[in-house]
Amino acid sequence: MLDSMPVYSKKKSSQLYEQRAQHFVVCDDCETGPAQFYCKSCHGRLCEECKVSHETKKITRGHKMISLSEYFESLCDDNDTHENEEHSARVVKKQLRMEQNNIESKLIPALNQRLTAEHLKKSRLSSSVTNISDQFENRCKELTEMINEIKENYIEKLEKNKEKIFDELNQTISNLEGNIKKLETRSFEINEHLGLKDKEIIQKKTENIEEETLFPKATSVVAEDFCPSKLEKESVQQIFGHLPEIILNDFSKISPKSEM
Repeated sequence: MLDSMPVYSKKKSSQLYEQRAQHFVVCDDCETGPAQFYCKSCHGRLCEECKVSHETKKITRGHKMISLSEYFESLCDDNDTHENEEHSARVVKKQLRMEQNNIESKLIPALNQRLTAEHLKKSRLSSSVTNISDQFENRCKELTEMINEIKENYIEKLEKNKEKIFDELNQTISNLEGNIKKLETRSFEINEHLGLKDKEIIQKKTENIEEETLFPKATSVVAEDFCPSKLEKESVQQIFGHLPEIILNDFSKISPKSEM
């Protein structure tokens, strides 16, 4: 609609306004002569005679006066300004619609897609961490069971060795106690013999005591100190092998398409 309207240059538009004004516009004061001037102070259109009178009156002598053609030219300028504003508004509206279209058809869907991906990462990470934790717990359980088995087997072996040595020591103790009792009995007999008369004592015989048989084979019992190797954190960790870590990679320098 606007494109079909005739377009005039500023000069032609001014001339057209002036021609129409000179043909139709009359002086606002005398209402008979053709208006040729415009008072910017009281917004009146004046003919030549009324202009002179307007400039001589005390109350209006300071008013700003321009030719009617200048006045119509200023109207053209205002009209051009209005058209420029309409054009600028159309350009801005077009740009705003393009921006809105970019937001709704591209940016928001892309961000929603990224949002879904981030939630999916959280879900996968949670599952992975749970799986790793379970595996680590199972490994610790295996080690605990193995350590308990080693402990029980060792303590059982230790107790058996103790009982075996106890039996040998008890046998030695029993032999010693028996020999001591025999010697005490023999000492008591000797004491009774010493109280006899000479005639009687000569009938008693001494016994040849084999001292070697009194003392069992000498032994020693040594319980070695428990001297475990130094428990190093690094050495224990080696049992678990490589412990997986959680890494957040930075894709800030990678395009979104390559990340997805």
